[in-house]
Amino acid sequence: MRERVPGVPIDVYVMFDGHTDAMALHEAARAAGLHTRISAAPRAIKASCGVTVLVPAEEAEALESLAGERGLPYDSFNPLPRQIDPKRDRYC
Repeated sequence: MRERVPGVPIDVYVMFDGHTDAMALHEAARAAGLHTRISAAPRAIKASCGVTVLVPAEEAEALESLAGERGLPYDSFNPLPRQIDPKRDRYC
């Protein structure tokens, strides 16, 4: 895991060869109660299909186990400091 940035949580981006694999893992994770979302691949990571499943670092191990149990393919798990800016597009 990359070095933590003070005050910024770590998210894990799961990479895939194709978007259908990403959707299958996302749906399985949501059904299992994990907090995932579909996200564009951040610029810091090269992605073959451009779609990732985003999960908080605390749930990444559970997601990896779920993928293994269900035989859901993925390329890699990539931890990064949170890329989402909650204040983006707020002007007041």
